[in-house]
Amino acid sequence: MLCGTAAVGALALATPRIAQNAAIDPADLTPLIDEVSDLVLPGSRVARPGAFITSVLPSRWRGLTVDDVQRVGRWLDQAVQGQFLRRDLAQRYAALASLDAAAFGRAPAASRAVDAETGQSWQTLKRAVLTAWYTSEQGGAGDLAFQLVPGRWDPDLPIGDHPHPLSNDWLAIWFS
Repeated sequence: MLCGTAAVGALALATPRIAQNAAIDPADLTPLIDEVSDLVLPGSRVARPGAFITSVLPSRWRGLTVDDVQRVGRWLDQAVQGQFLRRDLAQRYAALASLDAAAFGRAPAASRAVDAETGQSWQTLKRAVLTAWYTSEQGGAGDLAFQLVPGRWDPDLPIGDHPHPLSNDWLAIWFS
C-alpha cells in the first residue's frame, strides 16, 4: 500500500511537467520561422528553414530553444496587435524591422520597446535563420560565390552588378 501511494504521488507530481513538455510541439513553430526567414531573406522559404530549424530545436542548435521562438512570436503578435502571420506583408515587415532595430541597438532609445530577453531571443533566432539559409543548397549555391584558386592569391575578384558574399570569407563564417 505504501509503494502504491508513493507511485501515485510521484505520478501526480510528474504529470504537469510531462503535460507541459508534450504541449509544445516544435513543428507548430514552422510557419512562423518560415515567414520570419522569408522577411529577413526574401525567397529563402524555398529551403524550408522552418522545418530544418524545428527539427534541431530539441538539441538547442545555435543556442536556440522553443522558448526563444515562442517569445519572438508573442512579441510580434503584440506588435501587430493580433496574429502576426495573418497580417499583410507591410505590417509583418514593419514589426520585424522594429524588433530587429531594437534588438541590435539601432533603434532610438525612446522607441526600444523590446525587453532584453526578447532581444536576445531574436538575435539567436536570426543567427539560426541566416545559418540555415546559407548552409542550404539553395542559399549556398545560389547566394554565395566561391572564388578559391589553389596555389595563388588573386587580389582582384570579379564583381558584377550584383555582388555575392563569398563562401570562403572565413571572418564572416567565424563570427556568424
